[in-house]
Amino acid sequence: MLVRNIQKLFYGYGVKSAVFNLLWLGVHSFLMVNIILSIKGLVDELDKTKDIVNNLINSQTDSMEIANQLTLFRGELSHKSVKITGCGLFTLDSSLLISACHTTVTYLVILCQLDERAIKNN
Repeated sequence: MLVRNIQKLFYGYGVKSAVFNLLWLGVHSFLMVNIILSIKGLVDELDKTKDIVNNLINSQTDSMEIANQLTLFRGELSHKSVKITGCGLFTLDSSLLISACHTTVTYLVILCQLDERAIKNN
């Protein structure tokens, strides 16, 4: 039933158009996933850096100047969180991926329901 409804969505547009639209969706979905996973990797590396700096401070350092610089750096790292946004409107993280998937599925369900109603009315 779902496959027939999806076929009906592309009815009248031609096979080339449907294939092009699916390829476009696939490429842009891949790019979005790639960007979000890169940002997640950046945040994970920042967390690793915090741990490394803490380990360096806790180890015996010969120079007091280096220990002071590491303490200042730890303060900077711990008080600032990295959030990359799209023009300040939304945060680019895994919640954006989940939200995009939910929105896509919701619109597909609505389109299928509207199409069923149109078939029943005709």
